[in-house]
Amino acid sequence: AQSAWTLGRTNLPDVRQGIDIAYGNGRFVAVLNGGNSAPGIAWSTDGLAWNGVPTAPYGTDIRFLAGAFYLAAGNYLFRSGDGVTWTPVLANTRGSLGRMATDGRSLMIAMFGSAHTLLYSTDRITFIETSPLPNTGPPNQSANVEAVAYVNGRYFAKAFVIAAGGLTARDAFFVTPDAGASWTTTNAVSGATYLVTGGGRLVAGGSFGGNTV
Repeated sequence: AQSAWTLGRTNLPDVRQGIDIAYGNGRFVAVLNGGNSAPGIAWSTDGLAWNGVPTAPYGTDIRFLAGAFYLAAGNYLFRSGDGVTWTPVLANTRGSLGRMATDGRSLMIAMFGSAHTLLYSTDRITFIETSPLPNTGPPNQSANVEAVAYVNGRYFAKAFVIAAGGLTARDAFFVTPDAGASWTTTNAVSGATYLVTGGGRLVAGGSFGGNTV
């Protein structure tokens, strides 16, 4: 278990925050956010000294699988072997790409503005649309998938659903045993905003009464 932490800084111009990070091929690759001169991506071999990639796309989620990094950036999915040179592999017309999850080979991607379905691929090249998440479409006013995770042979999705009229908002959790061909509703954790996995467990985290779990 990690008992001591070392605080590191990118020391890159105009960077305000790190959004996501992945490790593969001997390096960390971080997604950054900031002002106009901030690089969209930075990479590091030790997690302490960082190299900015000002030509990289500005993205949200990054994952490493099958020997390459995958970056969700707006309506595009990009691939890179080193975090420096990025190639688009998917141009999505259904909405901006959001949270991603992987089993190490396949990839599941949520879409902003279209929480009723997700995108799924076994080869990271050809993507299909999953079946709709239960009870997220009309007459509900809106729904947004805030997290996706994979554990023990199943993909999980967490959505925030606003009912018709905007009077009722609720968290909803879903699970698929067949790569998105069908979804079922499972127990929700109110207040959760993200999902993580480890040791064969699924953990829902967020702000619960001021405490982060």
